[in-house]
Amino acid sequence: MRDTLSFEYYEVRPCLERDHQVRSFRDEDVFQVEVARAQTDARAFRVFWSLYGVDRNTATAIGDFVSKDAAHEAMNSILAIPAAARNALQDQQSGTDVKDEHLAHKARAAADWLDDMINQSSNLQRI
Repeated sequence: MRDTLSFEYYEVRPCLERDHQVRSFRDEDVFQVEVARAQTDARAFRVFWSLYGVDRNTATAIGDFVSKDAAHEAMNSILAIPAAARNALQDQQSGTDVKDEHLAHKARAAADWLDDMINQSSNLQRI
């Protein structure tokens, strides 16, 4: 995308901390298996949810949350302005006449980029 830190989309992932090591999971079924395994061990563990920004297939942790809902609330607040911009661009497209085809093409491209960011962002939670 750019040379500076920027994110193409966001993900919320469950995390398990035990033995001073943290592991995040993209697959919640695998996470549940690991939690069940941790519950049978005598060692202490902690479960939490992390919000990640993803760019070039690299995930960067943004923050940790006590619940999945809290992590999605933070993600949705980050995506609120891009979603509003996408909606405005999509509304503009529907009102464009043939003379403004070049402008409509640019608006469509911008809306598509924002739509891609919003739709790729995490675990079937959509704003």
